[in-house]
Amino acid sequence: MLATLIPVLTTSENHSDLRELTDRLINPYIDKAGHNKSFFVNEIPDHLQLCTDTQMFASVLSGLLSAIVSYTRDSCIRMTAKVYGSVVLLKLKDSNSSDIYGIEAEVQKFKPLAEKIRGSVHVTNQRKKLTTITFGFPNLSL
Repeated sequence: MLATLIPVLTTSENHSDLRELTDRLINPYIDKAGHNKSFFVNEIPDHLQLCTDTQMFASVLSGLLSAIVSYTRDSCIRMTAKVYGSVVLLKLKDSNSSDIYGIEAEVQKFKPLAEKIRGSVHVTNQRKKLTTITFGFPNLSL
């Protein structure tokens, strides 16, 4: 899974529209999600700006998207983001995970990348099939 293609960002901008960037990162996974009878809903507010290393952010989020799409069937994959001070919590919520352990194993591979931007990734499973991947990171220029 680490060999996942990451969309190339045309600039090395330090400030980007978070929703627009996540929409671009979702695109390569739409067909695979569709084959698994799943779909994405991006609920990230339009006004949120990303003020961190966009390449590193894109690498981590692409890996998380790949992980969730690989282990999800018949599901809605909902993306949300909230800001708490200078920290952003971006969540991928999957309403029908088939393999929580597979998702956790894939997500673990991206922890070192998240840590490079002083972030972290975590997987929680609240009910039988509701899985949430949380990607938290400081929203500051490095």
